[in-house]
Amino acid sequence: MSSFSGDETAPFFGFLGAAAALVFSCMGAAYGTAKSGVGVASMGVMRPELVMKSIVPVVMAGVLGIYGLIIAVIISTGINPKAKSYYLFDGYAHLSSGLACGLAGLSAGMAIGIVGDAGVSKQIVSASLAGDIQFLDVRNQSEPYLTIDAHRGSLAALAIHRHALIIASGSAKQIVKAFSLKGEQLSIIRYYPTFMAQRIGSVSCLTFHPYRVLLAIGAADACVSIYADDTYQTR
Repeated sequence: MSSFSGDETAPFFGFLGAAAALVFSCMGAAYGTAKSGVGVASMGVMRPELVMKSIVPVVMAGVLGIYGLIIAVIISTGINPKAKSYYLFDGYAHLSSGLACGLAGLSAGMAIGIVGDAGVSKQIVSASLAGDIQFLDVRNQSEPYLTIDAHRGSLAALAIHRHALIIASGSAKQIVKAFSLKGEQLSIIRYYPTFMAQRIGSVSCLTFHPYRVLLAIGAADACVSIYADDTYQTR
Protein backbone atom coordinates (compact mmCIF):
# COMPACT_ATOMS: atom_id res chain seq x y z
CA MET A 1 0.00 0.00 0.00
CA SER A 2 1.19 3.48 -0.81
CA SER A 3 1.75 5.78 2.13
CA PHE A 4 1.50 9.51 2.54
CA SER A 5 4.57 11.27 1.14
CA GLY A 6 5.38 14.87 1.95
CA ASP A 7 4.10 17.40 4.49
CA GLU A 8 0.72 16.52 5.97
CA THR A 9 -0.41 20.19 6.17
CA ALA A 10 0.54 21.00 2.57
CA PRO A 11 -2.70 19.71 0.96
CA PHE A 12 -4.67 22.17 3.09
CA PHE A 13 -3.01 25.11 1.33
CA GLY A 14 -3.33 23.44 -2.04
CA PHE A 15 -7.07 22.84 -1.76
CA LEU A 16 -7.46 26.34 -0.32
CA GLY A 17 -5.92 27.69 -3.52
CA ALA A 18 -8.30 25.60 -5.63
CA ALA A 19 -11.28 26.88 -3.64
CA ALA A 20 -10.08 30.49 -3.90
CA ALA A 21 -9.72 30.23 -7.67
CA LEU A 22 -13.22 28.83 -8.10
CA VAL A 23 -15.03 30.99 -5.53
CA PHE A 24 -13.55 34.37 -6.42
CA SER A 25 -13.85 33.76 -10.16
CA CYS A 26 -17.51 32.80 -9.79
CA MET A 27 -18.11 35.90 -7.66
CA GLY A 28 -16.67 38.06 -10.42
CA ALA A 29 -18.70 36.22 -13.05
CA ALA A 30 -21.88 36.63 -11.01
CA TYR A 31 -21.33 40.36 -10.45
CA GLY A 32 -20.49 40.98 -14.09
CA THR A 33 -23.49 39.00 -15.28
CA ALA A 34 -25.87 40.80 -12.93
CA LYS A 35 -24.73 44.31 -13.78
CA SER A 36 -24.49 43.58 -17.50
CA GLY A 37 -27.95 41.99 -17.38
CA VAL A 38 -29.39 45.25 -16.10
CA GLY A 39 -27.74 46.96 -19.05
CA VAL A 40 -29.25 44.47 -21.49
CA ALA A 41 -32.71 45.05 -19.99
CA SER A 42 -32.31 48.81 -20.36
CA MET A 43 -31.06 48.43 -23.91
CA GLY A 44 -34.11 46.29 -24.76
CA VAL A 45 -36.33 49.22 -23.81
CA MET A 46 -34.36 52.08 -25.35
CA ARG A 47 -32.55 50.50 -28.33
CA PRO A 48 -33.96 47.04 -29.12
CA GLU A 49 -31.89 46.73 -32.28
CA LEU A 50 -28.66 46.74 -30.22
CA VAL A 51 -29.62 44.03 -27.73
CA MET A 52 -27.45 41.36 -29.39
CA LYS A 53 -24.36 43.57 -29.19
CA SER A 54 -24.98 44.31 -25.51
CA ILE A 55 -24.93 40.58 -24.71
CA VAL A 56 -21.13 40.48 -25.21
CA PRO A 57 -20.32 41.65 -21.61
CA VAL A 58 -22.61 38.93 -20.23
CA VAL A 59 -20.77 36.26 -22.23
CA MET A 60 -17.35 37.56 -21.19
CA ALA A 61 -18.39 37.60 -17.53
CA GLY A 62 -19.48 33.96 -17.76
CA VAL A 63 -16.09 32.96 -19.16
CA LEU A 64 -14.42 34.11 -15.94
CA GLY A 65 -16.11 31.31 -14.00
CA ILE A 66 -14.73 28.79 -16.50
CA TYR A 67 -11.20 30.11 -15.93
CA GLY A 68 -11.57 29.56 -12.19
CA LEU A 69 -12.95 26.06 -12.74
CA ILE A 70 -10.01 25.10 -14.96
CA ILE A 71 -7.43 26.29 -12.43
CA ALA A 72 -9.28 24.56 -9.59
CA VAL A 73 -9.30 21.27 -11.50
CA ILE A 74 -5.60 21.54 -12.34
CA ILE A 75 -4.70 22.22 -8.70
CA SER A 76 -6.92 19.49 -7.24
CA THR A 77 -5.64 16.82 -9.64
CA GLY A 78 -2.07 17.77 -8.76
CA ILE A 79 -2.65 17.01 -5.08
CA ASN A 80 -2.08 13.28 -4.60
CA PRO A 81 0.43 12.76 -1.77
CA LYS A 82 0.13 8.94 -1.97
CA ALA A 83 1.34 8.88 -5.57
CA LYS A 84 3.71 11.86 -5.55
CA SER A 85 5.39 13.74 -2.74
CA TYR A 86 3.52 16.92 -1.86
CA TYR A 87 5.42 19.46 0.21
CA LEU A 88 4.64 22.89 1.64
CA PHE A 89 6.34 24.47 -1.34
CA ASP A 90 3.76 22.85 -3.62
CA GLY A 91 0.89 23.89 -1.34
CA TYR A 92 2.03 27.51 -1.23
CA ALA A 93 2.50 27.54 -5.01
CA HIS A 94 -1.02 26.23 -5.58
CA LEU A 95 -2.43 28.69 -3.03
CA SER A 96 -0.78 31.65 -4.68
CA SER A 97 -1.84 30.54 -8.16
CA GLY A 98 -5.44 30.05 -7.00
CA LEU A 99 -5.53 33.46 -5.36
CA ALA A 100 -4.02 35.08 -8.45
CA CYS A 101 -6.64 33.53 -10.74
CA GLY A 102 -9.55 34.11 -8.38
CA LEU A 103 -8.81 37.73 -7.48
CA ALA A 104 -8.03 38.56 -11.11
CA GLY A 105 -11.38 37.04 -12.12
CA LEU A 106 -13.17 39.00 -9.39
CA SER A 107 -11.68 42.33 -10.45
CA ALA A 108 -12.30 41.57 -14.13
CA GLY A 109 -15.92 40.69 -13.38
CA MET A 110 -16.42 43.98 -11.54
CA ALA A 111 -14.92 45.89 -14.46
CA ILE A 112 -17.09 44.03 -16.98
CA GLY A 113 -20.19 44.68 -14.90
CA ILE A 114 -19.55 48.39 -14.60
CA VAL A 115 -18.83 48.77 -18.30
CA GLY A 116 -21.78 46.58 -19.31
CA ASP A 117 -24.17 48.62 -17.20
CA ALA A 118 -22.82 52.06 -18.03
CA GLY A 119 -22.22 51.33 -21.70
CA VAL A 120 -25.94 51.37 -22.47
CA SER A 121 -26.70 54.50 -20.45
CA LYS A 122 -25.75 56.98 -23.13
CA GLN A 123 -28.46 59.53 -22.47
CA ILE A 124 -28.13 62.83 -20.67
CA VAL A 125 -31.28 64.64 -19.57
CA SER A 126 -31.12 68.34 -18.79
CA ALA A 127 -33.76 70.92 -17.95
CA SER A 128 -33.88 74.69 -17.64
CA LEU A 129 -36.03 77.24 -15.87
CA ALA A 130 -37.44 78.17 -19.26
CA GLY A 131 -39.45 74.96 -19.09
CA ASP A 132 -37.81 72.78 -21.74
CA ILE A 133 -36.29 69.33 -21.20
CA GLN A 134 -33.48 68.24 -23.54
CA PHE A 135 -32.16 64.74 -24.25
CA LEU A 136 -28.53 64.43 -25.34
CA ASP A 137 -26.41 61.49 -26.46
CA VAL A 138 -22.98 61.29 -24.82
CA ARG A 139 -21.53 60.28 -28.18
CA ASN A 140 -22.82 63.48 -29.79
CA GLN A 141 -23.20 66.32 -27.32
CA SER A 142 -23.26 69.11 -29.89
CA GLU A 143 -27.05 69.26 -30.03
CA PRO A 144 -29.98 67.49 -28.34
CA TYR A 145 -31.81 64.83 -30.29
CA LEU A 146 -35.09 65.53 -28.47
CA THR A 147 -36.56 68.60 -26.79
CA ILE A 148 -39.76 68.68 -24.75
CA ASP A 149 -41.54 71.94 -24.00
CA ALA A 150 -42.78 70.72 -20.63
CA HIS A 151 -43.52 73.99 -18.85
CA ARG A 152 -43.46 77.51 -20.17
CA GLY A 153 -41.05 79.45 -18.06
CA SER A 154 -41.90 77.84 -14.74
CA LEU A 155 -39.99 74.54 -14.41
CA ALA A 156 -38.92 74.13 -10.79
CA ALA A 157 -37.91 70.47 -10.33
CA LEU A 158 -36.92 67.38 -12.33
CA ALA A 159 -36.65 63.70 -11.38
CA ILE A 160 -35.69 60.59 -13.36
CA HIS A 161 -36.54 57.00 -12.43
CA ARG A 162 -33.53 54.84 -13.23
CA HIS A 163 -35.33 51.55 -13.80
CA ALA A 164 -38.81 52.58 -14.91
CA LEU A 165 -37.36 55.09 -17.44
CA ILE A 166 -39.81 57.82 -16.48
CA ILE A 167 -39.15 61.54 -16.17
CA ALA A 168 -41.18 63.83 -13.93
CA SER A 169 -41.04 67.62 -14.09
CA GLY A 170 -42.63 70.01 -11.63
CA SER A 171 -43.80 73.55 -12.23
CA ALA A 172 -44.20 76.54 -9.97
CA LYS A 173 -47.72 76.78 -11.42
CA GLN A 174 -48.76 73.71 -9.41
CA ILE A 175 -48.40 71.19 -12.23
CA VAL A 176 -46.42 67.94 -12.43
CA LYS A 177 -45.99 66.10 -15.73
CA ALA A 178 -44.60 62.60 -16.37
CA PHE A 179 -42.85 61.75 -19.65
CA SER A 180 -41.26 58.71 -21.19
CA LEU A 181 -37.74 58.82 -22.59
CA LYS A 182 -39.28 59.12 -26.04
CA GLY A 183 -40.93 62.39 -25.10
CA GLU A 184 -44.47 61.04 -24.72
CA GLN A 185 -46.52 62.61 -21.95
CA LEU A 186 -47.71 59.80 -19.68
CA SER A 187 -49.59 61.66 -16.97
CA ILE A 188 -50.30 65.08 -15.54
CA ILE A 189 -50.96 66.10 -11.94
CA ARG A 190 -52.41 69.55 -11.45
CA TYR A 191 -54.06 71.71 -8.83
CA TYR A 192 -57.85 71.49 -8.72
CA PRO A 193 -59.52 74.21 -6.62
CA THR A 194 -62.84 72.34 -6.35
CA PHE A 195 -64.08 70.95 -3.04
CA MET A 196 -62.53 67.60 -1.95
CA ALA A 197 -60.26 67.46 -5.00
CA GLN A 198 -56.54 66.75 -5.00
CA ARG A 199 -54.47 69.80 -4.20
CA ILE A 200 -50.76 70.49 -4.65
CA GLY A 201 -48.87 73.66 -4.05
CA SER A 202 -46.06 75.26 -5.98
CA VAL A 203 -43.69 72.35 -6.67
CA SER A 204 -40.24 72.70 -5.13
CA CYS A 205 -38.76 69.18 -5.37
CA LEU A 206 -39.43 65.76 -6.90
CA THR A 207 -37.98 62.32 -6.29
CA PHE A 208 -38.73 58.74 -7.32
CA HIS A 209 -38.56 55.59 -5.24
CA PRO A 210 -35.37 53.75 -6.31
CA TYR A 211 -37.27 50.58 -7.29
CA ARG A 212 -41.02 51.15 -7.19
CA VAL A 213 -42.99 53.51 -9.41
CA LEU A 214 -43.69 55.99 -6.63
CA LEU A 215 -43.26 59.75 -7.00
CA ALA A 216 -42.90 62.08 -4.02
CA ILE A 217 -43.75 65.73 -4.60
CA GLY A 218 -42.63 68.47 -2.24
CA ALA A 219 -44.44 71.78 -2.42
CA ALA A 220 -43.92 75.27 -1.06
CA ASP A 221 -46.96 74.84 1.22
CA ALA A 222 -44.98 72.43 3.47
CA CYS A 223 -46.88 69.39 2.17
CA VAL A 224 -45.42 66.23 0.61
CA SER A 225 -47.58 64.07 -1.67
CA ILE A 226 -46.83 60.55 -2.90
CA TYR A 227 -48.29 59.29 -6.16
CA ALA A 228 -48.25 55.79 -7.67
CA ASP A 229 -49.18 54.23 -10.98
CA ASP A 230 -52.54 52.58 -11.55
CA THR A 231 -51.19 49.07 -10.93
CA TYR A 232 -49.64 49.83 -7.54
CA GLN A 233 -51.27 48.06 -4.59
CA THR A 234 -51.03 49.54 -1.13
CA ARG A 235 -49.69 47.33 1.64
